[in-house]
Amino acid sequence: MQTRKKNYTELYNRVLKGEKVPCWTDYDWQHSGKKKDICRDICQCKKLKYGDIVFSARGIGYGGVESYMDLKDEEKLPYFIRFCEKYNIEYVV
Repeated sequence: MQTRKKNYTELYNRVLKGEKVPCWTDYDWQHSGKKKDICRDICQCKKLKYGDIVFSARGIGYGGVESYMDLKDEEKLPYFIRFCEKYNIEYVV
């Protein structure tokens, strides 16, 4: 059995190289902000053709580093790490 990882710099670099990485994310299915409404979902982290890095599954976009955010290159990794921490992202490779 593979161990789930939380090395978000490694995940970011893998995705930048074009890997599609299976991940798990927390999400609030009721949008209530209550811990009892937090579920886990499997998703994929990937880089889109315009450079966005997104977490998505079955047409559901959980977020990521997207071009509309207008982040400078040096701001992208720190934002990605904060996103991963907020949504308790775990992955295997």
